[in-house]
Amino acid sequence: MAKTKSYEVEMAHTTGSGAKKTMWRAGRLFEVKVPQLLDLTPAEVEAFEDDKRFSIKEASELTSSTDSSDEASDSGEDSQSTGDESSEEDATTEDSDSEDSSSDEAEEVSDDSTEDSSEEEVAPTVDDLVKNNSRNELNALALEAGVEAPETLSGKPEVAQAIVDAQASNSESEATS
Repeated sequence: MAKTKSYEVEMAHTTGSGAKKTMWRAGRLFEVKVPQLLDLTPAEVEAFEDDKRFSIKEASELTSSTDSSDEASDSGEDSQSTGDESSEEDATTEDSDSEDSSSDEAEEVSDDSTEDSSEEEVAPTVDDLVKNNSRNELNALALEAGVEAPETLSGKPEVAQAIVDAQASNSESEATS
């Protein structure tokens, strides 16, 4: 299995006519200016870096300020003032974590309700997958859907069809259980 690292991925605002506020990438729903902390493989990182609609930062870059304040708190007399600052940062981090989890829960609830109303609207079509994803993204989506060795398929349409077929068989097996 490929090694993963934590990254913060954010969908940038595009000013084009008809620009969407949400977009599916790598099996996840992104909203404009709402960063998500994800564990990504090198192939997924490359796919996000190649897509100009997304900004990607390594998670260690984001936490470097809290790491340095923790080191400073270990040094003698300065520990009281630095400790206060780090606890404020911890509180801010906890607040943002709780906001992320509540928005994730809201997305899950909305996803469940749309699946109940019509599964065909939720499931992407082969054309949508080909149009909206790079080959690397399709390969990552295929692996998540349970397709074995998607990189051996000859083109994007074949990978997209394999994804749709795998999702259909997965949803059928879930419905029967």
